[in-house]
Amino acid sequence: MSRVERVRIPLATPPRLAVQPGGGGEFERQASERRARVLRAGGLVAVVLALGTLGYLVLTGSDVSLLDCLYMTVITISTVGFGEVVPVRGATDLTLFTILLVLVGGGSVLYFFTSVTVFLVEGDLLYSIWRRRMEKTIATMRDHVIVAGVGRSGIHVVRELHGAGTPVVVIEYDTEKVDALVSEFGEDVPTIQGDALEDATLIGASIENARGLVAALREDRDNLFLCLSARQINPGLRIVARVVDIKSTEKFRRVGVNSVVSPALMGGRRLAHEIVRPAVVSFVDTLHAPSVESVEMAEVTIESGSDIGGLKLRDANLRGRCNCLVIGVRGPESERYHYNPSPEELLQPEGTLLALGNRSEIEDLRAFARAPS
Repeated sequence: MSRVERVRIPLATPPRLAVQPGGGGEFERQASERRARVLRAGGLVAVVLALGTLGYLVLTGSDVSLLDCLYMTVITISTVGFGEVVPVRGATDLTLFTILLVLVGGGSVLYFFTSVTVFLVEGDLLYSIWRRRMEKTIATMRDHVIVAGVGRSGIHVVRELHGAGTPVVVIEYDTEKVDALVSEFGEDVPTIQGDALEDATLIGASIENARGLVAALREDRDNLFLCLSARQINPGLRIVARVVDIKSTEKFRRVGVNSVVSPALMGGRRLAHEIVRPAVVSFVDTLHAPSVESVEMAEVTIESGSDIGGLKLRDANLRGRCNCLVIGVRGPESERYHYNPSPEELLQPEGTLLALGNRSEIEDLRAFARAPS
């Protein structure tokens, strides 16, 4: 079948399609051509039927009914060989007309069935069904992250988010990259094959309901335009952008990007840290490991009305209750964490905890920080 995870959600063995709310893409263009071919072939058959019926009606001097003329046309172009209802052999003009109708009509019918076969075999029917299903899926998504571009950086972003259980919608223009993404993730990661710079594509990814956007396109200017468009559509969106030229960082800040990441800068720092402090790097890597038993670092919001809201860190006894180590506390109005908090630190409602623990321990901590339903 044809390509891409379509927002065209996979069924059993996904026919790989991608949704294109506003974008182009080679696959969509080819699919459109195949649909147009079926319509042209169907129109040709309809014209042949109409002309054949009219021809028999005129040549017989209306001695034969309109229905019989249509019937004669159908059995002639389909070559089924049923009995003639029009006296063809008794008149030269009817014989010549029938010969012409067989040649032209038979070819048009063959063209029609060939076009329909190509349409079905190449997956357009499943494509259409799958696309509608996936569009509905994306339309109902909330608090998801949109990743625009799955190149060398973007594909790792998708893997990390998917591994952490974060709902993701991918926007990618390149068909081969979309195919590879669908092969790896199947229907778990809805993918839109289209141009992320078009508002229609962003809206198709339900950006109004998203919690974040990762701009990982190839060029800085494209990422800058994408971030500007996304901020206008969803002012509360958290936007993280990849930059190639570190000098562009300030431009991204000015259009409202929350965080700017330079893979080259981070890679250089990582190489240096591997030499100078390898043990620290190893510990940080452990925090990002996707294992259930490994230690991870998590942000936990203290909801109003929760069991620990308004208590001191000592009284909350989080180490004893869920075996989590609180390494930072941030108030509801603050943008910075207070690290290594004292036992007397007040856990303010709507504040945030930065804690270490395995996955189950972090979930226990979230339960204590959650308001009763």
